[in-house]
Amino acid sequence: MRKLFVLCLVVFILGCISSVYQETPSSTQKPVTKESTNQKPIKASTSTTMLSSNRSKLNHFTVIVQSLFELNGAGTNVDSIAFWEAPDPRDTLMFVTGKDNKVVEVWKYPFQGNELEHMEFNNTPNGVVVDQVTDELYVGEFTKGEVSAYSLPQLSPINRFGGGVIGSAETNLDILYLEDDSRRIYVSDSRNVYAFDPSDNQLILTINPPVTSIETVLADDFYQIIYIPEEQGGAGISPGVHSYHPNGTKFMKERRNVFGNENIFNADEEGILLYTCPSDGLTDDGTGYIIVSDQTLPLTEFEIFDRVSWEYLGQLKIKGVKNTDGIASTQKALPDYPLGLFAAVDNDRTVALVGWDKILTTTGLGCN
Repeated sequence: MRKLFVLCLVVFILGCISSVYQETPSSTQKPVTKESTNQKPIKASTSTTMLSSNRSKLNHFTVIVQSLFELNGAGTNVDSIAFWEAPDPRDTLMFVTGKDNKVVEVWKYPFQGNELEHMEFNNTPNGVVVDQVTDELYVGEFTKGEVSAYSLPQLSPINRFGGGVIGSAETNLDILYLEDDSRRIYVSDSRNVYAFDPSDNQLILTINPPVTSIETVLADDFYQIIYIPEEQGGAGISPGVHSYHPNGTKFMKERRNVFGNENIFNADEEGILLYTCPSDGLTDDGTGYIIVSDQTLPLTEFEIFDRVSWEYLGQLKIKGVKNTDGIASTQKALPDYPLGLFAAVDNDRTVALVGWDKILTTTGLGCN
């Protein structure tokens, strides 16, 4: 009987060891790099399951695409991009800030060979954003810490604000429409994000996230969230993207307000944008993707997260595009680009453009 007990015990132990070995994932598996795919688009996730703290880039897609074309305009040391979606798509404009010679490039569809007269500034323009509702252009000027507003498409000056409040740093900005349809403009310097009321240009509040420095900011109207990336990425004191309510308090999801802090970012977190669903960009059902430019070499990694769950999905790269600062998107159908365009700064010199149809097909991502 004693021998039988010992034999059973040995068999049980060996079975446990085998089970543990089989369930341990391989640490040598590499991301799959693909040029194209015929698989059906993956539906946008609505899961709220959070990633574990040791999640890395293993087992997530890496996709490389070719740009349609690159634009080299009047600006030098270009930084940020914004689109104005005109009522007639053929009148669509794209704005690009040039820091070294203090200009904003103005491009009109179809963009190639169609650069208009640029805008000139006394201070250094950095961030740029368009309010599609009011048809207004806002430019952040970081040498003086101010924001200037212009009407569209006339580009007539409206007002200036933020002087004496915004620090002298690389000023970026975005616009949030509150649930009562009023709006706030969130403006960043290297340490803080300031919320202004554009109706009277008064400062409402200041957000001071626990990061090394700030480069950019993103507003999500649907969820009423302000996203602030840690500029220094993995080298910063708090890597990832920090989220806040419009009133400056932390936006918590599964007991945390930061995502992308699982060894995702290898360099500076420079640009951030929201891809909304449905894909035509005319309405917003709350699903979609958050894309952050990871300023890596030899190619920039555009890190893609699920908008609902904040889950890391994978990365997009564009052939030849590196050291990216700003990124921008228009999902409105254009004559030659039915799902709009994704734009990215290439090494401070040019802007590369890729059709969203190409990106969605190649990554397998999409909307319901």
